[in-house]
Amino acid sequence: EYHFDDWYYKKRIEGNLESFKDSASTFKYTDSPEYEDFKLFLQIAKELGVEVLVITFPVNGPWYDYIGIDASQRNAFSTKINEIVKEAGVKQVDLT
Repeated sequence: EYHFDDWYYKKRIEGNLESFKDSASTFKYTDSPEYEDFKLFLQIAKELGVEVLVITFPVNGPWYDYIGIDASQRNAFSTKINEIVKEAGVKQVDLT
């Protein structure tokens, strides 16, 4: 149902599924200090002449819904990352 590999499900989820329900519902993708870290990384890479390729990939939507991170929060994350990447002028492959 949530598309986990069997080994991961058995090790991390099995027997504890209910405890994950809405466990991340208070997390806000748009309010994370890591965005500033990411901007700083891109700035330093540019200053050092490092060519950066940012690859964004889709997350497990059904699982994120279950843990309380809905599609609007996931889309906000993608939008914010795309804006940061564009502002920094680095290459990106967006698979979301």
